Amino acid sequence: MSINMERTKLHQALALDGISRLPNFLNRTHTRGFVPFGATKDVDNPIYSDPTGQDIHWPFVVKYWDTYYLLYCLAGATAGRKILVATSSDGKTFTFQKVIDIGGYSVEPQSVVRVGNEFWIYLAFMETSGDPWECGLTKTTDLLDETKYSSPVKVLSVGSPGAWDDDYATDPRVVYWRGKFWLYYIGHAGTWDTVGTGLAKSVDGETFTKVNGKLIGVGGGGSWDEDRHCICSIVPTISGIMYVAYGIDASSELRNFLVVSEDGETFTRWYKELISKGSTYDDLEVIVQSILNVDRDLVLYYQAKRSSGTPAKTLCRAIIEDFF
Repeated sequence: MSINMERTKLHQALALDGISRLPNFLNRTHTRGFVPFGATKDVDNPIYSDPTGQDIHWPFVVKYWDTYYLLYCLAGATAGRKILVATSSDGKTFTFQKVIDIGGYSVEPQSVVRVGNEFWIYLAFMETSGDPWECGLTKTTDLLDETKYSSPVKVLSVGSPGAWDDDYATDPRVVYWRGKFWLYYIGHAGTWDTVGTGLAKSVDGETFTKVNGKLIGVGGGGSWDEDRHCICSIVPTISGIMYVAYGIDASSELRNFLVVSEDGETFTRWYKELISKGSTYDDLEVIVQSILNVDRDLVLYYQAKRSSGTPAKTLCRAIIEDFF
């Protein structure tokens, strides 16, 4: 079966053309014989490094009209992490603009939703020193004007003692879908072997209610996510949700796979790797942080980590052409 035929079936599965239903597609094709659609890495990777030479951390790209905005923070000390912004006209050549200090002990931009004339930026948020990582929100009408940003507020907390997410509930990936804000997050109870994906919903995007406990946790023995399963980017479709998770297997190998759902709550793992490590700038780590639909192409922006050279962590991209 050709890759193009598999792509066509994937389009149908994600209901982008309204032809087919997701579960039927998955039942037919999530075997080890499945031919994956391919992501082609940009020949100019890495496409962005922080001008100070420091490692970037959790880069997120959003496109508004003709401008691409890269939001990220710097790796290293947790204290005082701020939002850094770079811009691009082509989605490839980014220019650093400024540091945005919105307060809080530590903030990490994770996802952006456009609401009216505002950008709502959902954050990994540590309010004060010693607090757990939770989910926060800041709003702005201008991503480049620090004075337009609101002070960060907490929108989701860790669970009560004994809950599966009583130690960690953060890294929100938020989409507006089917009339509500859906906030997917990484949670655990103090150790990474308890990690999983959680979900909270909201009508107004600020007051969230958790649903269904842990949606999906680490995989079984021998699986790509046996030791860790963490959501890192998300895409809503007409009748489903797909997200990319990075998993760590028993040999400490980190890889990226698709996880898909028709109702947004019951997910099925896809058993083929979405994008793999390379041999130079991304030979240690690849984590897909943003997925954009640009001119029928699926553009993946990912955090890459190399084993030698500085900076170790940079922004790279890959493209699946004619996906839509």
